[in-house]
Amino acid sequence: APFLQSPLRFLMQQLKTDSGKEQLTEEQVHILAATSLVGGGDDRSLAKKSISEAMRANQGSMQQLEGGRKFEEYTMAFLPEHLMQAQSHSSAAELLVDSDFVRRRVFALGIMEATARQVADIMDLRSYAGKGKGASKKLGDSQNLANVESNDSDAVGTVDMETTVCEASRIVIDEVYKVTNSMGCSDSLGMATCLATAGECLLKCRQPRDAMLRLEEAVSIYRGVLGPYHV
Repeated sequence: APFLQSPLRFLMQQLKTDSGKEQLTEEQVHILAATSLVGGGDDRSLAKKSISEAMRANQGSMQQLEGGRKFEEYTMAFLPEHLMQAQSHSSAAELLVDSDFVRRRVFALGIMEATARQVADIMDLRSYAGKGKGASKKLGDSQNLANVESNDSDAVGTVDMETTVCEASRIVIDEVYKVTNSMGCSDSLGMATCLATAGECLLKCRQPRDAMLRLEEAVSIYRGVLGPYHV
């Protein structure tokens, strides 16, 4: 695929260089991986749009690739992680609260795996935010993945984690509900598991009120499906 060729060719060239020459850092590898998965082509094309816009614009061409289903699964599973490792934290946060991305996650990975990945990414991003508090280091521009430069706009401290945690949890619940409801089983175990997982995440993120609401919903579904005495 054309949008994969440039970053991956550069990556292979770097990996083949002699040991005495400058090598790619781990962060640069994640930048190249994220650029390829987004399907934005290069840093100049990505700089013109947000990562959510780039993902929507290239969704069709990415899914039509040979092995497109596996490519989609990998992208939905690991793109936010690559972004965080590439120090593009605001881009990762943008994806986690983007309903189109989360919907693709649910369809590509299934309810259980999509929920688990969403919660894991929320916790990882929160961990980065905790480490970034009070730090003076400036992180790169989230819209310029192929060339991370010093820029306040993508500093992890600029991400509103309280809002991101609540929105990212709400959106995965909404998207799972739409999927289960379309299947005629809105009170499914998958829905209950999603609610329980999101509730536990909110509890760990010190959002007790929202957490208890989600956990109570989960218990209600579990009791309805499994009976009041199920372990």
